[in-house]
Amino acid sequence: MNAPLANYVEDSVVTRLRSILSASELIATVDHVPSQSDDRGEFTSSVSLPLPVPSGAEYSFTLYFSPEFQIHAHLLSAPAKFFWYMPFENAGYDSVPELNSAFLQAVSQITKNKTRIVQKHRFVWESFRCDWNSGSNWNRIYGLSYLRWFQYPQIRTKEHTYYSPAIVVPRH
Repeated sequence: MNAPLANYVEDSVVTRLRSILSASELIATVDHVPSQSDDRGEFTSSVSLPLPVPSGAEYSFTLYFSPEFQIHAHLLSAPAKFFWYMPFENAGYDSVPELNSAFLQAVSQITKNKTRIVQKHRFVWESFRCDWNSGSNWNRIYGLSYLRWFQYPQIRTKEHTYYSPAIVVPRH
């Protein structure tokens, strides 16, 4: 089901996202998924916003707002595989405005700049790190690791880098 994002997210976040994405209306995807905290067959709503995919990108980004704020990257050649994501858990922030600010800053970095995701093949872990390019330097956004038994993209070397152009061209 599709619905206006403003139905699910506070106005200040929606207003800032409209500014970042240069969009007048943001339509979210709402899916009802089994609740992970409940084994009684109850469902929760997953609210997400897929971002546009620029020409030449090797992956796409999706913003998640419920059950918690997250940013996911999906490898275009293997969308069902585990890849990069960044959680924004309430426990990691002193306040909701601080969490919102961190989320919006990360969204701004991944949409207005070239990004790369570096996958490293380790003995027990597969790690993924997302960086944004400031023009002269690569700056880390977030990194994570999965145990090797998860389904992640297979690479032929110890390290592989995926790239994406900026999603939104900054206004001057």
